[in-house]
Amino acid sequence: MNKKPMPVHEVAKLTGITARTLHYYDEIDLLKPSIVTEAKYGQYTDDDLSRLQEVLFFRETGFALKEMKELLNSPNYNRTEALKRQLVILEAQKERRKNK
Repeated sequence: MNKKPMPVHEVAKLTGITARTLHYYDEIDLLKPSIVTEAKYGQYTDDDLSRLQEVLFFRETGFALKEMKELLNSPNYNRTEALKRQLVILEAQKERRKNK
């Protein structure tokens, strides 16, 4: 992965979400950049980008922001288990689309 922290505008360009959305995720404590420069610019680490990937997946599958925050911030959250559940969700969505 990328070892150099990425500023907001680069993350926005990479993911296709707006810088405003990233700032909002920061405001609501859903996704905070791990590094904040002296000039108050946020920079995202690889761990932050992994969390963003999870947020984007949950958003795509219909989770509310509050639900995502509770899930991701839970002390019992297990990324491996979450990925397994995400796979089940994707397979169910695929099956529903196939049967339409």
